[in-house]
Amino acid sequence: MEKFLERVAADLWARYGEGVGELKVILPNVRTRVFFVDALSNVASRPVFSPEFVSIDSLMTSLSGLGRVDPIVAITELFRIYSSYGPQDEEKRETFDSFYHWGEVLLNDYDAVDKYLINADMLFGNIADLKEIDAALGDYLNEEQIDIVKRFWREFDASRCTSFHKEEFLSVWRRLLPVYHDFRKRLEDMGVGYTGMIYRRAAELLHDHKAELPEGRYVVVGFNALSAAEKRLFSYLRSAHEADFYWDWDDYYLNDEKQEAGLFLRQNVKDYPAPATFNPQSSFALPKQINVISTASDSLQCKYVGEFVEDILKNDKKIDRNTAIVLTDEGLLSPLLYSLPDSIESVNVTMGYPLKSTLAYSFTERLLQLQQRARLSRAGKLSFYHKDAEGLLGHPYVVALDGELCKQLKADLIKRGRMYVGEEQLVGHHPIIDMIFSHCPQREELGAYVQAVLGEIVKVNVVAEDKARRALRRECFGLICEAVTKVDNSLRECNVEMKLATYVSLLRRVLQGVRIPYSGEPLSGVQVMGILETRNLDFENVVLLSMNDDNFPSGRLNDISFIPHNLRYAYGMPTPQHNEGVYAYYFYRLIQRAHRVDMVYCSVANDRSTGEQSRYIYQLDFESPHILNRIDKSLNVNLAQMRDFVVEKRGDVMRRLEAFLKEDEEGKRRHLSPSAFNNYMECPLKFYFGTIAGLRTEEEIEEGVDEAAFGSIFHKAMELLYTPMVERHLKPADFLHTITPEKIHERVVEAITKEYFAGEEVPEGEYGGNLRLVADTAEKYIRDCVLPFDLSQDRGVYEVYRLEQPMTSEFFFEEGRSVMFFGLSDRIDKMPDGSLRIIDYKTGSLHKDFAGLAKLLSRLPEGRNGAVVQTLIYSMMAQRMQQEGRLDGRGATPSLYYVRFLNQKEYSPLLNDTSSGLPVNSYNDYAEEFEQTLSEVLCEMFSPEKPFVPTDDEKVCEWCDFRKLCRR
Repeated sequence: MEKFLERVAADLWARYGEGVGELKVILPNVRTRVFFVDALSNVASRPVFSPEFVSIDSLMTSLSGLGRVDPIVAITELFRIYSSYGPQDEEKRETFDSFYHWGEVLLNDYDAVDKYLINADMLFGNIADLKEIDAALGDYLNEEQIDIVKRFWREFDASRCTSFHKEEFLSVWRRLLPVYHDFRKRLEDMGVGYTGMIYRRAAELLHDHKAELPEGRYVVVGFNALSAAEKRLFSYLRSAHEADFYWDWDDYYLNDEKQEAGLFLRQNVKDYPAPATFNPQSSFALPKQINVISTASDSLQCKYVGEFVEDILKNDKKIDRNTAIVLTDEGLLSPLLYSLPDSIESVNVTMGYPLKSTLAYSFTERLLQLQQRARLSRAGKLSFYHKDAEGLLGHPYVVALDGELCKQLKADLIKRGRMYVGEEQLVGHHPIIDMIFSHCPQREELGAYVQAVLGEIVKVNVVAEDKARRALRRECFGLICEAVTKVDNSLRECNVEMKLATYVSLLRRVLQGVRIPYSGEPLSGVQVMGILETRNLDFENVVLLSMNDDNFPSGRLNDISFIPHNLRYAYGMPTPQHNEGVYAYYFYRLIQRAHRVDMVYCSVANDRSTGEQSRYIYQLDFESPHILNRIDKSLNVNLAQMRDFVVEKRGDVMRRLEAFLKEDEEGKRRHLSPSAFNNYMECPLKFYFGTIAGLRTEEEIEEGVDEAAFGSIFHKAMELLYTPMVERHLKPADFLHTITPEKIHERVVEAITKEYFAGEEVPEGEYGGNLRLVADTAEKYIRDCVLPFDLSQDRGVYEVYRLEQPMTSEFFFEEGRSVMFFGLSDRIDKMPDGSLRIIDYKTGSLHKDFAGLAKLLSRLPEGRNGAVVQTLIYSMMAQRMQQEGRLDGRGATPSLYYVRFLNQKEYSPLLNDTSSGLPVNSYNDYAEEFEQTLSEVLCEMFSPEKPFVPTDDEKVCEWCDFRKLCRR
């Protein structure tokens, strides 16, 4: 294989000999220079001076006399000028924060207009009279382009423009031209310009013979798509400096008009012919081994590269710089490097490692989010969003300061359960933690804050870090601080008002573009590179990763633009078709001289990809002379049939279970709660995990108030409201009318403080919207449902006897074996006839029906009703406590207060037995059958022969905390 750069070097040496040292060589990128110098050294018969290497950017800059403007300065100056053409009213005037993001879009449009030497007056002009097109554009565009422009503006004819969006478009469009001219003039006065402006000025000066380059022979090597400004430079070099042009192509796509890979080269070869001594070399059609590999995941793509390398080593005994691993998705760089086999002696990575993938960046991101979402109350109290505080306290860099302290602080945050954490909960324990949780209300302070924190953290020794990782951390911190300083200096120079959120967004964008360079020898070892870095380079063996169609062709033109697609096309500006032509060339040029090409793609569709192979694979398959070998590397896993998770009752499991049946050496005995019993009825395995094994889900702060939290708030509010009635032995008829809406509100707020904020006093003004809604709902339920209903029962002459009453009762389920039931009854009323009404508040949907006790205490999903079972157990305990003299009364009636339905006409709190069609007026009517059935369930629960098995009802599994453990 004769490589392109080797052929160029050989031709130049043959033509100029030692005079190559006097040439000025223009290459597309810096990387190509290294390989070109190596190729030249191989053909030179003796030591010679290297030619001078220049770039198009440096030539254009020297010709224009302008410096390169800082991107932040450019966007701020554009904002000032754009604002001068908008509303001057302070309330209607656009802020920099709202302008920033689409201002970048406008800047990109201006850049393209200048690079392609578009007549801005024609493009941005408000063409109300279509006759202007004929007069103004006749010499500028061809007939097809003029027709496209006419049709476009006809849609925006002001006399027929009724659409709001069209009017908005025109209002913005009218500003673009004056802003364009004023913006360019402002930058010229500053002596700087953006890339397109520099290119346009240089091209215009060359056209008017007002600028020239130093004497010398220029050589242009390996370009493809050229802007109009670049073409004007090349024309000048051809005529004024007799420049040599070398193009890399293959007849396969150059001579075929249908091949988009030759879209630009066909014209370039005509306009700027190569030297007669440089003959094209067609090698695409020569025999090649082309493999197409489909995988089930990105990680398998990286694993396949290891197989690719081992296969080459098996055949060639060595692997060197003639092998390239090309990443069309640079996100695969890190997993790829971990997947490379140890048999590779040397690897040269041309791409930098993205800073955003490092711990240092994640730590900085946490700091920025902490400050961005911090808030100051009217009383001057500082608080931080709980997720930001938790994230920092759990970050390895902070944990390294004091792991136990971080764990304690984090647990305290979760215990308090507040969405915003007061500063006083976090500071006063460690000086660096105090620094982290300080306040930066102003944008000017944030950069110094980040740098100060990183300066302290860099001194900390992280346990898991070795010497290399510590050095990497220092380098990352240095790059971050450098970026922060650069942004701050640019903003200080611009003197523009900016909100904290915009500053954070700007800084984040800068940091995400930073890469940490790898060190290596460019001319040795396997080359790992991106597709853009392959320009002008040739390899014998190539493997391309992520060859999915929605990823490659990559770098597609951004659809966000003020210039619509049809106008871009009409004026010859880049369009998506232009971009696809660029990447088609990169692809075909890369493989045209290769002997082996492996293309790997992920065939599984996900939220990032359709799983479709690249169109270039289809083109090779259907159009090229090559036969593609297809290989499937998907995972073929033969899963054994899943068996249910079963826990046998032996060993430690049985010992824990027996703790419910007898006292331990200290005289303590475990109690069985009605809710735990209900868990067993739903799923024995759920009962095992939660009650026997004692597993708990990881505690976290709920963003809102869930159903359980609402229930706790409501229960506590009812307890606080009714406690005076119990203490003073007042009847509802004598007390409830004294409860005012203001008193209800006070008790609900007190309940929220106790249950939601764990006793911490929080001003109502700091309640979130969800919590306010919860408070209003609880007040409405109490005021409009519970109080009127309680007054209507027995004319309100009964007594509210107990609130949150502890209930205990020993229950013998077989000879010599018993359990101790325990629970808190929401409320017990003593009725006029002396019976007790056992009340359980429910804030959910109505479920008072059951189809007989046999079904109620069975495993049948349609027969289960946990609320009914729970209140029956409480009624059983109440009746036994009466018999033992621990409660005053005669008999018990189970009752359910579904508070949302208490205001319905003729609502009854009694349970409803649908098997008999009668309500449950007294527990006595069901006591014998219920206790017999309960005994049977308890015998099963404590039987060593009956293991804990999962339920057959998959609906129970949907919301179970332990479903992953039992593999449901």
